[in-house]
Amino acid sequence: MEDKEKGVKKYSYIRKPFARNGWYAFFTALMVLILTLTSLIMSVRAEGSSGMITGALGISSMLFSVMGMVFAVLAGREQEKNQVFTAIGFFACVILLLFWIVLTVLGAISSGGV
Repeated sequence: MEDKEKGVKKYSYIRKPFARNGWYAFFTALMVLILTLTSLIMSVRAEGSSGMITGALGISSMLFSVMGMVFAVLAGREQEKNQVFTAIGFFACVILLLFWIVLTVLGAISSGGV
């Protein structure tokens, strides 16, 4: 902050608490990342034919990603809170959801489904 009359910068050392829903968004993003990595590892080990468990992990990952984005939006409405974990969780969920959408579309195209 800067005082307009004197040109002196003022700093506040009072820490804002983290947004409650921001923590939920962050931990949901971590869970999505774990589900995604588990699904990818299972698929690679089974050489692409891992079955329904991998598909269920992928769908769950996509749904949890949407849930994490909802938590992030709710955390954004919290006033006077630190939004660091909100931003990390939101962007991680968006990136992982886009990854799953692209992977699903490419899988449908390569199998002749589209």
